[in-house]
Order: sequence, then structure tokens, then C-alpha cells
Amino acid sequence: MFYDFNHPLEFDPSLLGTFDMVVIDPPFITESVWRKYAVSAISLLKFDPKEQSQNAKVLATSVGENLSLMKELFGPDMRAAAYLPSIPKLVYQYNIFMNFDSKTLSMKNPEVHFE
Repeated sequence: MFYDFNHPLEFDPSLLGTFDMVVIDPPFITESVWRKYAVSAISLLKFDPKEQSQNAKVLATSVGENLSLMKELFGPDMRAAAYLPSIPKLVYQYNIFMNFDSKTLSMKNPEVHFE
């Protein structure tokens, strides 16, 4: 199925409100792109994550500077994981943001040393 983030609600309507979790790894990390992805993600979830539902899980990748935007878009429970994706040769460090507890993602990974 083709997805175009510029048209965030143009997908099979039978998918609306059917997911317990969304994983978002957008091609761009700008606010305007994130706002479009959030429209898609929230419409796909069974529950609105901004209502702090334990049943609506969001896992997203972006730069650390986007934490306040993640909280605005997906609710106050969004937080950065201790685990950091290892992307060699990238000039900035990505973070994983999530609104649920994860034993694995709460552990730092030794191969990433970003100050």
C-alpha cells in the first residue's frame, strides 16, 4: 500500500481506529512533516494517545530537540528512550520516543557515544 505523508488521511478507511501501536520513522524530521504523520498515526490508533491511554502505544524516531513536539502531538507520556539508534556517519543523533515502558529500550547501548 502506498502512503504519502502529504495526504495523511488518504489510506484504506477500514484501517481507521484498528491499531494498538504505531511505529513512525519519517523521512524528514521537520515540524510540518511530524504534524502530518501525527494525523495519520492518531487516526489509525484504537485510542487517542493524548488521552494517556495505556492501550495506544506510539514509538517514533526523531532528533532529541523534537521531544516537546512529540509530547504536543502524542501526549505528555512521550519520552526519550535511553537506547539510541546507531546510525554511522549521520551528523546528528536520533532518539527513540515512546509513550510506554520498555525494559529493552530503557537500557543504554554501549556502541553509541553521543555527547
